[in-house]
Amino acid sequence: MLRLTVLISFLIAAPSFANGTYSNVLTYNFGMATVSVAENESSITQTDDSVQVDEEESAGGSAVSAMSFQLTYEFLHDGRMSYFVKATAPLMSGAGTGVFAGHFGFNKYLNDLGSKYTYDLNGSKVVIVPTFRYYWGAAGGIGYLIYSTESATKSDVFFDLSFHGGGSFALGDNWGLKGELAVGRTTGVATTGIKIEFFFGATFFI
Repeated sequence: MLRLTVLISFLIAAPSFANGTYSNVLTYNFGMATVSVAENESSITQTDDSVQVDEEESAGGSAVSAMSFQLTYEFLHDGRMSYFVKATAPLMSGAGTGVFAGHFGFNKYLNDLGSKYTYDLNGSKVVIVPTFRYYWGAAGGIGYLIYSTESATKSDVFFDLSFHGGGSFALGDNWGLKGELAVGRTTGVATTGIKIEFFFGATFFI
């Protein structure tokens, strides 16, 4: 009971301790990245003057869905908020389609302690690891999309803005499991789209 009381006291007071530190977080995720693609009308042009067409080609649509890998590094943690960079790449997909992307964003934690906290008190190190962590956030970035239409396999460079939410469960002092869902809008040179991602993986305090 005494130990529990001490831990609760540290948990409440930890953000105010000047010589305490929050751990950065590295996450290895695997999951599904799906983009519903619509080609812009202005991007459909006829480049071969020798080919005669009876009617103007219309913009097409496509859906890209690929098993993907995602690496995320979370830093500048203050207990309630952090920033992150992440990279996403396809692992398996049909017809060679997929999404490559890099993002920068933030996480806003809904619980009192969003990362592992280490405090040095008169030479004694106290470590507090939150069992559950819940958060929401937003991210922006650029990416490279490979998609297929009825006539060809095409590619596009895009910018996207997304919102996400997730949670993690600690399985030890240094690692745990994490799940995240993200929804965003992509705007490219030749396409626009809606992106949905679901990832699950392992998270490590470093």
